[in-house]
Amino acid sequence: MVKTSVKNIALSNFSSESNNLLNEVLIKISSGATRTFNFDMHDNYRIDYQEIEKRLKGIALKFRKCEMNYHLYFDDLHHDVLSVDIRDLPISRQRIFIDGTSTTKQFFEVDDQNSYQELINGNFQEFILFIASVIENLVYLAETLTRKVVVHLKGKQPASIVMQNYIATLDILIKLNYRTTDLIYMCLNSHKNFLEKYLPTINAYRNSYIHGYNVKLGVNGSEYILDTPITPIHANSLEARVDLFALAVLENMRVIIPEFLTAITKTIKTGSFVPA
Repeated sequence: MVKTSVKNIALSNFSSESNNLLNEVLIKISSGATRTFNFDMHDNYRIDYQEIEKRLKGIALKFRKCEMNYHLYFDDLHHDVLSVDIRDLPISRQRIFIDGTSTTKQFFEVDDQNSYQELINGNFQEFILFIASVIENLVYLAETLTRKVVVHLKGKQPASIVMQNYIATLDILIKLNYRTTDLIYMCLNSHKNFLEKYLPTINAYRNSYIHGYNVKLGVNGSEYILDTPITPIHANSLEARVDLFALAVLENMRVIIPEFLTAITKTIKTGSFVPA
């Protein structure tokens, strides 16, 4: 008889931080206190209430999808079945996700080692792609609503401004005294250890999954791990275990998202115009 692991999971909700940010944007738009400096560099940096609202909703939806992904597939990950011992097959998991007054039930059952590996590989790729998108959209909000960090000529913008590049460029501007240690910088700096350790692997895996074909996960003894993480995470380290890596990313981003949105909101509130 299959023993099913069942858990109830409350999903994150960033509605308070999102509403506060939208309110400050609306105040500036209504009072005509908007400027086109950022828009002059990139057509997507227009100060548009509905577009900003959609982006905030997208961040929340994608992060909740990451939570659902983690708790269904990586919480209670069965390393033995993935690697050396299939006696516990079949495996069954059920999660009931709670979002306000609504609930979503998800379930899987698998009776084959190869199928279980494929299930984990595919959902880890989805986890990475969604979390990378969340991080990229946080940068997009900051680049749209506050003074730009990555400056470029119109039509010469980089394909995307990843968080690593954003942080590195901001550090340079502060060293040159072109920027001060503002609220956004302080938010990022307070999470420096996590960002420096995990962003290189997140970004590298994101690019690999979009442009390549390698699953980048594999067996090491009795554990299922990231087989080519980027330093400072090393293969064979505890941090490279697929479930512990995903958990660390999830827990840290759950804190960073509302803090980053709040930093943008306070920057707008104290500024005379937006971009602030």
